[in-house]
Amino acid sequence: MKAARLAALWFALVSLSACASVGLGHKKSEENRVLNRAEHYCDYMRAKNSGNLYDLLTPPLRKSIKKSDYVKDADRLFKHFTYYCSNPKVVLIEKKVAVVQSDIRLVGVDINILDCRRTIWLRYPDGWYTEEDYGVCNSKLPSKDVVRIINESIPDR
Repeated sequence: MKAARLAALWFALVSLSACASVGLGHKKSEENRVLNRAEHYCDYMRAKNSGNLYDLLTPPLRKSIKKSDYVKDADRLFKHFTYYCSNPKVVLIEKKVAVVQSDIRLVGVDINILDCRRTIWLRYPDGWYTEEDYGVCNSKLPSKDVVRIINESIPDR
């Protein structure tokens, strides 16, 4: 039971972890930027680098969580689990929202989870960030209305 609870906390950490890319451009170059950030995110998770993960949180999340608290909580989880991520691919990209899908593996003493997860990425003025785990890979993609709301809610500058 403790392992399951820690796994749930781990997925929450994964959900709050984010990556950014500087620069904006055409749809294909934006897709490459998102994919690049997803690959860096996987590398930081695998390396258990909680400090770099904090530095990649979306601006609103960084304002709501002290770095020292985030690092302490993440390091505590990293003692129990190793996170592996492979095959990230962009399955949706719009002006300010993208969805990346990756195969993940969460390994701990009492747990070995294989899954496919989707993460929503948001484009702020200075790059792409993620703060929301969208769910398993067979979940529906965000609707046009959700994409429209996201596009309207993120500042252009």
